[in-house]
Amino acid sequence: SHPVPESPRPGEGEAAPALQLSRRRALILLGSVFIVAGCGLAYELTMSTAAAFFLGDTVFQFSLTIGIFLAALGLGAFVSRRIQRDLLRAFVLIEIGVACIGGISAAMIYVSYGWSHSVRGVTILFPILVGVLVGMEIPLLARILSWRDRWRDAISNVLSFDYLGGLAASLLYPLVLLPGLGIVRSALVFGLLNAATGLLTALVFRKDAPSVRRLIPLAALVLALLVGGLATAGTLVRGVEKVATGGQVVAAFRTLYQRVVLTKHKNRHELYLDGHLQFSSADERRYHESFAHPAMGASAMRRDVLIIGGGDGLLAREVFRYGDVKRLTLIDIDGELVRFCKTSKLIAAQNAGALGDSRLRFLATDGFTWLQRTAERFDRIFVDLPDPRTEGVARLYSVEFYKVVLQHLRPGG
Repeated sequence: SHPVPESPRPGEGEAAPALQLSRRRALILLGSVFIVAGCGLAYELTMSTAAAFFLGDTVFQFSLTIGIFLAALGLGAFVSRRIQRDLLRAFVLIEIGVACIGGISAAMIYVSYGWSHSVRGVTILFPILVGVLVGMEIPLLARILSWRDRWRDAISNVLSFDYLGGLAASLLYPLVLLPGLGIVRSALVFGLLNAATGLLTALVFRKDAPSVRRLIPLAALVLALLVGGLATAGTLVRGVEKVATGGQVVAAFRTLYQRVVLTKHKNRHELYLDGHLQFSSADERRYHESFAHPAMGASAMRRDVLIIGGGDGLLAREVFRYGDVKRLTLIDIDGELVRFCKTSKLIAAQNAGALGDSRLRFLATDGFTWLQRTAERFDRIFVDLPDPRTEGVARLYSVEFYKVVLQHLRPGG
C-alpha cells in the first residue's frame, strides 16, 4: 500500500501570505466581493442600455453584451492563475482598473456616437475589458480568503456574497439609479464604488503590506477623477444629444421607461424617445390627421374612444375635434412622459391642451394588461405606439394583442 498524499494547501506554490486575516478583515474582503459582483453586473446593464439607446433592438444588445461579458469573465478567471505573488496588491490594482474602465464605459459609448455616429466597436471592447478584470478579481479574493478559512469555506462565502451583490445591483440600477441619474452617471457611480473599495482595502492593509500602501494615492486619484466625471456627465450627455438631434436641447430627462429629449430648431420642435424621433412639429399633422379622421368619420357612433399610447396628446387633439366625443381614455405606461407633454408649453401648444381636457381619462399602465383586466368596450380604439424597437413595445405589435383589442370594440366600432 502507498500513503495517500495530503491535499495541497490553498496558495501552495505561491509566496506564503505575509499577513494574517482577522475576522474583521475577512468580513471587509467579503464586502469587497459583494461590491465587485454588484458593480460587474451593473456595468453589463449600463453598457447594454447605452447600446440599445443608440442601436435599438434591446433583446439583441443585452444578449450580446452579457454573452461577451460572461466569456470575458471566464478568460479573466483563467488569467488570474498567472498571478502567484502579492495577491492583495494585484486585487487593489485590478479594482482601480475596473473603476476606471467600467466607470467610463457608458460615457465612452456616448462619446463614440458623438464623434463618429458608430458605437458597435465600443460596445464590444468595453464588455471584454471589464469582464476580464472582474473575472480576475473573484478568484483572487477566494485565494486571499483561503489564508484564513478552509478552501471550501472560502469558496462558499465568496460565491454567496457574489450572488447577493448581483441581486443588489440588478434592483438598484433599474429602480433607483437609471431613472434618477441616467445611464452615464449610473456607470460612474458604480465606478466610484469600485474605486472606494480599492482605496478602503489599501487603507486597511497598509501596515502589513507596503506594496498595497503605495497604491493609496492612485486609488484616491481615480476616486477624485470619477467624482469630476460625475459632475460633468450632464454636459457630455447634452452635447451628444445635440449632435444626435441637430437642435437645441430644451428639456432632457429619463423616466422609468425611456430617455425623453425635447429639442427646438428655428421654426420647429421635436420630441425624441430613447434617441428616436417621436414627432416633429413641422409635419406631425400629416400623420395624426390621416390617423384619426378616417376612423372617426366612419360613423356617428363615437361617444367613447380609447387611445393606447399617444402620450404626446397629438392624436387626442384630433379626436377632440368631434364634439360628440364624451369620453376619451388614454392608456400610456409612461406617466412621466404624459405629464411632461401636458405641462410643457411647446408641446401643450402643439396638442392644443388636449391632455388637460375634462373629457380625458388618463391611466398610467400597460395597455395590453389593462385590456385583459377590464370589461369596458369602446366605439373607437386607436393604437399609437413608437416603432417596435424593444420587446416591451413589440408585444403590442402582435396578433394576440389585436385579438384582445377586438374584444373591447362595441358592435360597429
